[in-house]
Amino acid sequence: MEPYLLTHTGLVRQQNEDALFSYHSKDYSGIVIADGLGGHTRGEVASKITVQEFESDRPVTSKDVRKCIRSANRKIMEYSENEEQAEGMGTTVVAAVISAEKAFVCWVGDSRLYRFRNQRLQFMTRDHSLVNELIESGEISEQSAFSDHRKHIVTQALGSDDIKISTLNFKVKPSDIILLCSDGLSDMLPDNTIETGLQEPDIPLPALAQLLLNQALSAGGLDNISIGLIKIQPK
Repeated sequence: MEPYLLTHTGLVRQQNEDALFSYHSKDYSGIVIADGLGGHTRGEVASKITVQEFESDRPVTSKDVRKCIRSANRKIMEYSENEEQAEGMGTTVVAAVISAEKAFVCWVGDSRLYRFRNQRLQFMTRDHSLVNELIESGEISEQSAFSDHRKHIVTQALGSDDIKISTLNFKVKPSDIILLCSDGLSDMLPDNTIETGLQEPDIPLPALAQLLLNQALSAGGLDNISIGLIKIQPK
């Protein structure tokens, strides 16, 4: 049950500000994706700092994952305070630890986790974004949100004093596929397109990741694209 990771700069950005990391043991696997905030100075540094916390600690519990995120937030803020060109730097993060029976995910921002089961895709996380707040207040529909020009505006990101880490625990079953991604994928592809890609029969994870990447590039590739996949195997 090893994860597979794939990242691409996209067709518009000059550099890749995403950072990602996975780790694996016989009992569990972990995936983390951090998306440096585009248009902000040193976004790639913020995402790298975040991933380095996971590389050092390889957390297993939800408490440990939240600890890594908070530590990364402190280091990003310290870096920003000490570097003149780094003011306002930040990153989103989504991190999951997955076993053969259960998983949990922690996130800040609009990087996402999906679960694919029985040929259906379920969006498990909820974006910390202006558009999601508008959906929840009933001002816009989920259908119109995909093309809303404000969907890139996040309401939470590492690099600020008052971050709120969301956490979700859920059960998994054999043959479930867990997908983590930066918004470079989810902003390019609606959920039904991602679902159709995951429905390809018996496709290996590397080929599946490449399929999703190619679709996002064909849709414009307007941002960095990062994908983390894992398929649940029987114990």
